[in-house]
Amino acid sequence: GAALTSLSEVTPGEGALAAADLSELQGLWDRFSEFSQVLPDPAAAQEAYFPRFQALTSVRLRDVASERDAALHRIGNDLRNNTGGLEIVPGSTMNLLAEAGALPIIVRNDRDEDATVFVQLSTDSRSLEFPERVEVTIPANSQQSVQVPVRAFASIDLSVRMELQNADGVRISDLQELTVRVRADWESAGTIVITVILAFGLVAGIIRTIRRGQARTRQDSLEVPSE
Repeated sequence: GAALTSLSEVTPGEGALAAADLSELQGLWDRFSEFSQVLPDPAAAQEAYFPRFQALTSVRLRDVASERDAALHRIGNDLRNNTGGLEIVPGSTMNLLAEAGALPIIVRNDRDEDATVFVQLSTDSRSLEFPERVEVTIPANSQQSVQVPVRAFASIDLSVRMELQNADGVRISDLQELTVRVRADWESAGTIVITVILAFGLVAGIIRTIRRGQARTRQDSLEVPSE
């Protein structure tokens, strides 16, 4: 924001905001600017703070330090509280029984407005790969399950990091972790088992058919009438 850029360049004089206060406020504003990118109207969300920033540098508040500090405190708290309400719901252990699939991740929006976020999963292991992050719009005061594509290269238990990002790839939620039990070879093993079962069924069917045919042949022989 241009409003805070000008604030950070002000040389503090007598009664002016302290450099430490300006630095803290700048950090809160940067965080909110990144977060506001997922809101329906980022520009409007940011511009709503500009009059309050300008009031902090007014001559009137410079002469009333207690009132100015209270205003600074209110803005800081407001920025903190307004940079939240979006999170990934912590989950328990998940099983991945194929080399390719998707993990269902629940995203919750406790805000009174829709939010468009990107769900990003990552891990330090090369045995699991997430080809892409998933964009999703979560309606206000609701939650939604998001299917995140995944590819596995080995059977292993590992920890996966989950986060929400804005369009620029900046994390805008708390980091969550999930344990994933990868059994990538179960799919091929299951195919082999099913094939064997089907083969046994086919052989058994052939054997039953042959036996029925033999039984009918013996019966026909016994029923030949005598002269």
